[in-house]
Amino acid sequence: MGKVVKTITVCTCDVCGKECEEGENKVDITFSYALNDRQYIYGSLYAYVPYGTSEGIVCRSCKLYWLEQYIKRERNSENFK
Repeated sequence: MGKVVKTITVCTCDVCGKECEEGENKVDITFSYALNDRQYIYGSLYAYVPYGTSEGIVCRSCKLYWLEQYIKRERNSENFK
């Protein structure tokens, strides 16, 4: 049989503390297709918690909630056209 070592990785959101999947913080928005290529905007959200973490994990629920808050704030700003 031998010896088997298994590693279990558990990710938790640094905003709400709930268990989440790795990579839920990614944002990938396709805005155009040209022939067989797509053009897209992409990015990642990270939580910054002073004295805690600078690239903290953000779950899907928190990502959507805080992106909505950001969009609302930007739409209400004086510079929105």
